[in-house]
Amino acid sequence: MSMKSKRSLMKLLRQLMQQGNDQENEAESEVAQNMQFQELLKTKYRIPSDLFDPLLSLSLSLKSMDTTDSMDAIPNIKRHLSSIGVFGPGFGAVLAKWGGGAEFSQAACRACAVGGGIYALGKEIKKVDEITEGSESEKLHIYLTDDESVKSRYVVGSGWDLPEQIQRERVRPYSRLARAIMVVNSPLEILFPQTSENGPVPAGAVITIPSRNSDPPTYLLVHSSDTGECPTNQCIIYGYVLLPAERGKVVLENAVDNFLKSVDSKATVIWGAHFTQLGCLEREMAVNENIKGSHDNVFSFPAPALDLAFDDALIDQVKQVWKTIMGDEADENNFLKFDDREGTIDEEEANETT
Repeated sequence: MSMKSKRSLMKLLRQLMQQGNDQENEAESEVAQNMQFQELLKTKYRIPSDLFDPLLSLSLSLKSMDTTDSMDAIPNIKRHLSSIGVFGPGFGAVLAKWGGGAEFSQAACRACAVGGGIYALGKEIKKVDEITEGSESEKLHIYLTDDESVKSRYVVGSGWDLPEQIQRERVRPYSRLARAIMVVNSPLEILFPQTSENGPVPAGAVITIPSRNSDPPTYLLVHSSDTGECPTNQCIIYGYVLLPAERGKVVLENAVDNFLKSVDSKATVIWGAHFTQLGCLEREMAVNENIKGSHDNVFSFPAPALDLAFDDALIDQVKQVWKTIMGDEADENNFLKFDDREGTIDEEEANETT
């Protein structure tokens, strides 16, 4: 990298970190948000084209460089830069296990069960009728697929599990993200060097493979066995590319094959799965009206954003619904804070006492 390129890059990163600190920077930021990311780098910061792909990868944009908006790319870069070192030297990011938000759901389900929630497995909501004459706690009559029914004050779900009858029509089309999960018979230790003295050994690496044309980039998120997702001396690769299923499958397989050849010629994929994820590329605003169904007591969450970075808007949406349901009892200081169960100890403490 030339000295000129380094100066341009440092100017960009420095300004991104300063945005929001004063009104002038904030005004400039608003103008930048309305530009294409490529145009912003070219005209405002004079960034050379050979740095476009590295900066696109830093933004984790699923779109190609010429279709990525600054309003999507810049916040991700700023968040990454401001996150470095938050949890101590050597920590650059927090990775979600299993290639998605499964652990969020797991924690929520356990908290619900501890709080007295009841689960009815293998059942779906077939129909929901409004109860015109009933108590305050019974506003909706919910009919399940096994012909059982329950009454409730609120119904909360998503487009995947609520009947169309109680959902508002949505104009946003779903985008399709080709995904893959592959287990490799090598730890690929070269990807996980210690980044600071006495710092932690990384458990994950992000590999970005730019497209040679206007196609979107391919992302490979590699997790070591330290994550607990695969046996020792193996690693797991999560692949993502914004292409239709069949074409995306070929692109992901070629990307993984070429990647493994470049880091460990003996490494092979010993298990793999391909699937398509539906979701939205543009974030939906966390406003109650966007979540409410056909009835004031029905809430239908939109499809999740297809971001590789966790979308904070999801928490905002959950908070909106939580505040509505809790009413006057809602205390924002208690949001997502769960009391420990009385008379219980965790498994580690139990093992230590035996």
